[in-house]
Amino acid sequence: MTRTTPMEVPPFYCPIPPAQHPRAHEVQQDAVEWARTRGFEPDPARLARLARGDLGGLAAKSMPEAEFEPLTVVAHWYMLVFSFDDTTCDETPATTAGLCRRLSLLQRVLEAPSPAWPDENPYTEGFRDLRVSWGRLATPVQVRRWIEGKREFFSGLVWESTYRASGALPGVNEYVTMWLRAVGMIPLMTMLDAVRGYELPPAELERPVVRALVEMAGTLVAWDNDLISRAKEIHRAGDTLNLLDVLAVERGLSLEAARDAVVAMRDRVMVMFLRLAERVSAGACQELRDFVSDLGRCVRGHLDWALTCDRYRHPSGNHLGPVVRLPTEFAERPADDRAQPLPLPTLAWWWDL
Repeated sequence: MTRTTPMEVPPFYCPIPPAQHPRAHEVQQDAVEWARTRGFEPDPARLARLARGDLGGLAAKSMPEAEFEPLTVVAHWYMLVFSFDDTTCDETPATTAGLCRRLSLLQRVLEAPSPAWPDENPYTEGFRDLRVSWGRLATPVQVRRWIEGKREFFSGLVWESTYRASGALPGVNEYVTMWLRAVGMIPLMTMLDAVRGYELPPAELERPVVRALVEMAGTLVAWDNDLISRAKEIHRAGDTLNLLDVLAVERGLSLEAARDAVVAMRDRVMVMFLRLAERVSAGACQELRDFVSDLGRCVRGHLDWALTCDRYRHPSGNHLGPVVRLPTEFAERPADDRAQPLPLPTLAWWWDL
C-alpha cells in the first residue's frame, strides 16, 4: 500500500486571510543565531538545513500581531523542537524507553529550570533557556499552562514512538488522537494570549466550546502537515506513520483515494471550526475574540509557511534532490461541508456543542 514517490497535494480550503508580522525577517535571523549559539545542531550542514526551514517565518505567519520579544521565544521553540524531532524522534532510531526517560527529564527541567544539571546536553540547555525566557514574559498561570501543554506533547511523542519502533500502524481513531498530541500545536496555542500581551481568563479557556476550537485548530494543522510533509518523511526516514497511510490500510483504499478522503475530512473540520468560531466570538469579551481569531491565524499561517518552505519542497534538505510540487492557490470551496460528525469517536464531542 505504501508508495515512496510524491503524490500531488491538492489545494487547501482555508478562507482565513493571510498575515505576517512586520518584523518577520528579524525574527528569523534571531532564531537562527539562537540555534547556532545553543549548539544543538553542531553539524553546519544540518544547521543550514534547519535555517532554510524558515521557522522564524512560521512564527511570524502564525502569530502576526504578537509582541516582538515573545514572538522570538516562539521562534526559538520551533527551532529547538523541529531539530529535536528530526534528530531524536524521526530520523534517528530511538527506543521508546530511552525517549520516555529523556522527555521525562526535559519535563522536569521545564518544571524546575535552575540550577543547571551536571550531565545536560545542548537540548536540555535549550529547553531551560526557553523556560526561563517564558517565565520572564508570561504570567504564572500562562507559564503553568505552557508546562502542562509540553507534558501533553511529550506524551504524544512517546506514544508515537511505540509505532515507529514496531513498524505497525494504528487505527484511524487512535492515530488522530495520538497525532493531536505529538504534532505539538496545543502547547503553542497556549501561548497565543501571552504573545499578544494579555491573559485569557482560565474560565474562558476551559469552556468546552473554546477547548473544542483549540483541538480543531490543532487537528487542522496536524492533518495539513500530513498532506504536505509525507514526501519529506518518506525521503528522510522511510516513515509512513501518516494519516494517508493509516486511512489507506484501515479502509483498503488506494493512496490517492486516502488522500482525497483526508482532504474531505479536514475540510469538514475547517467548516465546523469557522462556524463554531463565529458563534463563540459573537458577544464574547475582546480577549476571547482575539484568541479565537488567533487560532484561525495559526491554521492559515502554518499553511502559508508549509506550502512555500524548503523543508517540504526540497525533502532531501538541499536543492539537489527531488522537488515536491505543492499548491500555490487555495480552494474556493470545501470538498465536504456536511455538518454531520466525522466517524471518529475521539472527535465526535465537537459536534455536540
